[in-house]
Amino acid sequence: MTKRSQKARCRASVLPPPLVKPTRTPGLDLRAANGTSIRTYGTRVQVLDYASLGRFMWTFLIADVEQPILGWDFLQHHRLIVDPAGAVLRASPSISTQVNSVTPVASTELQALLDEFKDVTQPASPRPEVQHMITHHITTTGAPTFARPRRLAPE
Repeated sequence: MTKRSQKARCRASVLPPPLVKPTRTPGLDLRAANGTSIRTYGTRVQVLDYASLGRFMWTFLIADVEQPILGWDFLQHHRLIVDPAGAVLRASPSISTQVNSVTPVASTELQALLDEFKDVTQPASPRPEVQHMITHHITTTGAPTFARPRRLAPE
């Protein structure tokens, strides 16, 4: 497997599998940011309809993910940009500069931090089961406090 094909798969758009999982695609696994393997089950063509942007047809990988992922491949092909402030997709204005790939810069300081705080890169685990019978509560008396909403005084 070449480095180029590894980069291409990192930018893939992915859909979760249907309730009855199809047969697994051998030899094609994705890697999560924390390094764990993600199983894949082939591809599916899907039409996405964004009222403000139009309809887009795309071939998605089917993989063990909880939510669909629009990858760099989809965004780049359809010239879309993500607006994090508005939490929306927008049509990209024509730009003369094109970015083909992003290569991470090796940083020993960053790696040292990640090694020190390994739980940051690990999947969140459920809280451990409580091993004691202690409960906390606050005793209150009377009716709940209520105040009618009102305008604040001008400054």
